[in-house]
Amino acid sequence: MVMGSTDAVHELESLVDVLCKEDEEERCEGIADQLMELSHSLHKLGCEVLHQLVKERGAQIEQCAVMLWNVAVSKNTGNAIGDVLNAKIRHLASNLAFTSGLSAKNFTVQKRHVMMASKAASAWIDCCQFSMAEQCLSLALEGLEKLRNQVQAPINSLPEKKDWADEKKKEVDREAFKIFCFKAKAAVGQKQHTHGLQWVERARPLLNTLITEVSVLARMCYNFGVDAVKSKLPQHAVEWLRTSFELGKECHDFDNKLQAKSLRLLAAAYLDWDAVEYCQKALNAVSLANAEHTHPFGLHLKVKILLLGDSADHKILQAAVEEAILHQSLSVDLAVETVKLLAKHDKTDIAQTACRRLTSRFMEAPDVGKLLVLQLELLTRNNKHQQARNLVDEIIADHRSKLESSELRHLHTLIWEQAAAAFENSDFSEAILWYNFSLSLLTENAEMEKPNIAKLQRNRASSYINLRQYQKAEEAMREAERNDPTNLYTYFLWFKVAIYKEDNNGAVAALQKLGSVASVEAGSCNEENIEEIHSLISLAAQLAFEWSNRKVAISALESLVKCSSDIQQILTCYRCLTRLRLTISGEKLDPIMEADGVASYLESVLVELNSIAVREPKSPSETDVLKNEAAWFMKVAWNMAIEHSTLSRLAHLFFVKCSKFCELLSNDSSNLGRQKTCLIMAAAASLQMAREAQDNNDKCAAFKKVLEHVYSCQNICTQLDSGVSGKGDRAHMMLLLYEFEALAKLGRVSELDQILKKVLSSSAYDVKTIKTLADLAMEPPANHKQLSKRLLHAAINKHMSSNDIDIKICSKTLQNAIRLCLGEGHSPDTTGREEAWHLYQVAIKLLQSEKKDSYPEVDIVWLMTKAWNTGIYSFSSGEYSIADVWCCLGMELMSYLSALKANYEEKMNSLFAEIQTKIKDSKHKDSLEE
Repeated sequence: MVMGSTDAVHELESLVDVLCKEDEEERCEGIADQLMELSHSLHKLGCEVLHQLVKERGAQIEQCAVMLWNVAVSKNTGNAIGDVLNAKIRHLASNLAFTSGLSAKNFTVQKRHVMMASKAASAWIDCCQFSMAEQCLSLALEGLEKLRNQVQAPINSLPEKKDWADEKKKEVDREAFKIFCFKAKAAVGQKQHTHGLQWVERARPLLNTLITEVSVLARMCYNFGVDAVKSKLPQHAVEWLRTSFELGKECHDFDNKLQAKSLRLLAAAYLDWDAVEYCQKALNAVSLANAEHTHPFGLHLKVKILLLGDSADHKILQAAVEEAILHQSLSVDLAVETVKLLAKHDKTDIAQTACRRLTSRFMEAPDVGKLLVLQLELLTRNNKHQQARNLVDEIIADHRSKLESSELRHLHTLIWEQAAAAFENSDFSEAILWYNFSLSLLTENAEMEKPNIAKLQRNRASSYINLRQYQKAEEAMREAERNDPTNLYTYFLWFKVAIYKEDNNGAVAALQKLGSVASVEAGSCNEENIEEIHSLISLAAQLAFEWSNRKVAISALESLVKCSSDIQQILTCYRCLTRLRLTISGEKLDPIMEADGVASYLESVLVELNSIAVREPKSPSETDVLKNEAAWFMKVAWNMAIEHSTLSRLAHLFFVKCSKFCELLSNDSSNLGRQKTCLIMAAAASLQMAREAQDNNDKCAAFKKVLEHVYSCQNICTQLDSGVSGKGDRAHMMLLLYEFEALAKLGRVSELDQILKKVLSSSAYDVKTIKTLADLAMEPPANHKQLSKRLLHAAINKHMSSNDIDIKICSKTLQNAIRLCLGEGHSPDTTGREEAWHLYQVAIKLLQSEKKDSYPEVDIVWLMTKAWNTGIYSFSSGEYSIADVWCCLGMELMSYLSALKANYEEKMNSLFAEIQTKIKDSKHKDSLEE
């Protein structure tokens, strides 16, 4: 034997001895870890060495295992160590026991080792460390197989030997049953339900001899089923609960109540799995459960399943409901759930009848309020208003004290819903009736209910106002103001009554109250409340307009603007004035005048907001005001610009305002993007203003505005890292066109030349853009012929360098360039003819290319005609050689015609012959004169 292995056994004994004496858990943990490493090192020895070690030192190793086991048992009994350490020591003892080898032929020792391994596994399972449990169970199964071999070995026919074997076989079966159960628990713990079920199936045959264990297996399967339900694994829950029920049928101490409980859970699991596919199985399960032992929930579940089926016979359903509501153990809560279930599935009549009977049955119960409120809900949902009113009267008179706070809140909700529905339907008398019900329920404990009483009184006041019963409305409003003196809606209602009564002073006073509340809310930075104030003042002003009391609305708001030093109040008024201007379309007012009015408000708001923006340091509330107001007025400016987009002056005015509001907001990419859009639109509107202007000074001023907006926008593009030459962004193309047109019509040739150089040196600009620039260069009053020609030449070059030339577009570009070179109605100069000649060569190249068939024939006719006329002009001017060249070009182009050739061929051939003859005669005459 190797010396090192002997030392390992000595170290093992020493550590075990220390562990037995140690009481501190942390030190025990460390020693256990050392022992585990030592145990693993023994198994790493070669087979021969380990065999020799076991032969010589097996008894000592066994003794260590027994000592460790005893330590685990004793310390666990007194809760001296934690569950994990207990499992670890048991695991270690089990490993050493199997390593000792002493159990090879000894049934009792082998059985003890199997027991140790299975109990160690159980300890790990209790700690939810299932992989560790599997290690122990592997040892247990290994030892179990050896035990089976021993009891199944051939024995002599002596009766005492046979009895021994039968007895030991039963003991082995009992150990096997435990191990299989632990294997199932370990598998389920690792979510391997199918694997766990296989181990249960292996355990079931053993129940033939282990009758008393049937209930153990049944309860274990039941617990697995419950866990699967909780883990939302309905398919596995069904398997486990079904198995539990089947086992329970074989078990005498598994009573009907437990069997029924398993079946109810099984039915619920079927529904969770697939309510449509397994509806019948769920119904079978719950029916069987109810047959085993009737329970209120089982009867409730049966009703639920019948409702899910949607095809249950009405009588069957009624019978199930009857059985459910009559069960003597039924609770109010379950009764409520059953009625709600019926109502949910539109079984209205059954639900109402059941609820009425249940309310009568539980009238003396302390929680009957739940049923009373539910009954009211059913009546109101089904529009049985008179019955609902009678029930509320009854509840208030006889059952108020039986309502818990949650039920009372629900009751108020139902009552207010009815009142609101009546109000919505303009049945204001009915609304008041329901609000009075609620008021009578709120009279008790009034100190706690003051905000609710105030709200209720405002609702009553609104109903009275609609009934034109202003005195009663004022009484209700006084009560509302007494219970909640700072509420905004109360003052709005005062304003409303004043308007209806044509009390201008009262209306203005109510608005001023709203304004004062706005100042308070602004100080609290409650954005939601501030927005509420804005809405109410706007509604108040709108109401004044509706009653043709524009004077009240505008004078009130504008007077507040003038006298107030509170910026928030001023901005609130401007919001309202702006809204008023935007919502008076029904009146016969000039929309342009109203738009100018809104613009003046926006300008005033910009002044106020800029005063905040330059202030340093700003308080958090001022920062919020700046952000919120700038954002709101920015949207107004944008919407006004869009609305008046056909009126260039107004569109320009509002887009500029929108841009200025954007400047007051955060400098992020989103806001910069909005600024960029506003400036592009403002530039476009300025351009349109210039085109529409009659006066030259106005035109020049508008074009300069265009350039101002373009340059501002280019700066923003730079900040956005897109630049004016960025690819994929159409903005830079639009800015280029706007800038070019403005410069062209202002006659700034040097700046145009700079733009032209940039365009011609960049590949970012497409043919369409270049052609548009060429057109703009010649659009009156601009007349930059040379610039236009350079741009058209660049466009033609781009066409010709393309792999996929668009012949039609290229042809039109050539025409435009040739037209500029040759002019109209006169003989062109030499330079023009030369430039045109080169362009004609490009056209002929296209006509000779593979795509010649796509060249528009009418365009060929145009080229032919233009060349022929140039020749004729030259001939008329006595330039016979030039005339010969251009007429020949015209004749050459005629050869490319197809359908239209017959229209020109005869006449042109005849004329060309005459021209040729005259040219020859002229040359002959010239030679004779010489």
